[in-house]
Amino acid sequence: MNKNILAAAILGMASMTSALAGEIAISDFTSAQTVINMNGVVAPSSSFSFGGVGFSNTSSGSGGPGWRNLTAFGLGFTDNAGITHINLDLGNSYTKAGLDLYLNATYTVSFFDGADLVASLTKVVAGGPVFAGWENAAGISRIEINESSGDNSLVGGFNNVRLEASAVPEPTSIALFALGLTGFAFARRRKA
Repeated sequence: MNKNILAAAILGMASMTSALAGEIAISDFTSAQTVINMNGVVAPSSSFSFGGVGFSNTSSGSGGPGWRNLTAFGLGFTDNAGITHINLDLGNSYTKAGLDLYLNATYTVSFFDGADLVASLTKVVAGGPVFAGWENAAGISRIEINESSGDNSLVGGFNNVRLEASAVPEPTSIALFALGLTGFAFARRRKA
């Protein structure tokens, strides 16, 4: 019986942390999320902040520096150059982060915790928006969008940056954790 309680405790604690890492969909966000919609943002000519997020680009290409807001055309918010390297400094650390990608291209979206790379996703956009999101219990503080096809046409479109901070543990997780502690205490006491 003690081995069963100990095994249940270990599995319960492992399930609490393993659920907080990996690729996510829009449906994985809760009502506590923050959505930063770029509609109506006046496109500046350099780095800027909006909705608590810092936006910068180190793009090259024929379009020159700056940004274009094409959300009214369903194409997202994009850099002006055509070959994209866009940085989003989230200002805080979030457990869930993601965004919609627009404009037909192949993108690599990288998620960082400080300077540490957490994960990179490759997404192909063909005809409509594609969501790229990640969950990391340790946090996500920066997102990079890269499109390096060499196409100097409209690329780099994004919108609806979704962010969600760590939630308070649900009662089931707390109960499993308590069961784990009880199991450890019981097992230790029986050995003594």
